Amino acid sequence: MGCCGRRVFLLWIVEVIRAVILANAQWSVTMPGHITALTGSCVIIPCQFTCPWNYQPKEVVWYQYVSYGYPLVYSKNKPGGVIEKFRYKTELVGNATEKNCSLKIKDVHSTQNQEKIYVWIDPDMISYRDYKFYDTTVTLNVKDVVAPPEMSVTGEQTEGKTIKVYCTAVHTCPSSPPSLSFGDQQGSIQVSHTKEEMGQWRVTAEISWKAHDEDHGKMVSCTITHPGNRNATMRVALIVTSSPSNVSVTQHPGRPLEGQPVNLSCLSQSYPPAKSYRWYRVQRGHMVQQEGESQNLYLAKVSRDTGYYSCSARNDFGEASSK
Repeated sequence: MGCCGRRVFLLWIVEVIRAVILANAQWSVTMPGHITALTGSCVIIPCQFTCPWNYQPKEVVWYQYVSYGYPLVYSKNKPGGVIEKFRYKTELVGNATEKNCSLKIKDVHSTQNQEKIYVWIDPDMISYRDYKFYDTTVTLNVKDVVAPPEMSVTGEQTEGKTIKVYCTAVHTCPSSPPSLSFGDQQGSIQVSHTKEEMGQWRVTAEISWKAHDEDHGKMVSCTITHPGNRNATMRVALIVTSSPSNVSVTQHPGRPLEGQPVNLSCLSQSYPPAKSYRWYRVQRGHMVQQEGESQNLYLAKVSRDTGYYSCSARNDFGEASSK
């Protein structure tokens, strides 16, 4: 056998060995079938692959899924050949040697909505006969409307106790995550970022402060702001329980004549409202409790000697008196 014959034979042997290795190995690609992204933000498509145990992958290329041809979505070696809607907007955040083919798309645009793309490992070496990479695709769902964050309140919502308000949202852009803010609400703020499944990350902000009775009914807002100043706001109402405060006595009529009847009312602020009252008559320095626990006290006839009346209001959280 001549030199040329031996060379051809060796090449044939190499191809046979290569074919056997590829045939007995398990090529696979794992990535989500769909992923949602916000216009103006970025998205990272998580992608992992397996290959023959003794195969050394070198290049990761992404393509647009079409019926004919192989339009480039990402190529390190041919960046100018990438189709216009993805040109200079894609980069590999994974590493071929680590079998990580994750792709980042920057400045997501509405023209990319419903685009179906797929990855190919070493396309100059691995043909469709070895593995049909185009059978595993991911579809981009591009949204133009910012979703508001989710909010919740924890802790004991009672005057003097610590209230904690949580605000959280998922996103797809860990390199430029959205920010969360609580408007004019004062308190201690903590922010955390966690990775979730299928290309999603979660940002969570917590604000805490000591509750006051005036916090009852307050609307606390949380605004999420994405890159490009894209934002949305959610609000939650506080229900803060407290003992009665600002207790006072009103009378009707306001300037009664001697001998006229008068209605007294005991007013207070609290949640829940006061459910029982006590009335006191103060005359010549002595305080005498009156009968009944009603909010109103009826005086059939007033005179110069009627004296001064005060009251106290009570609920399950405490009691307070008028001054």
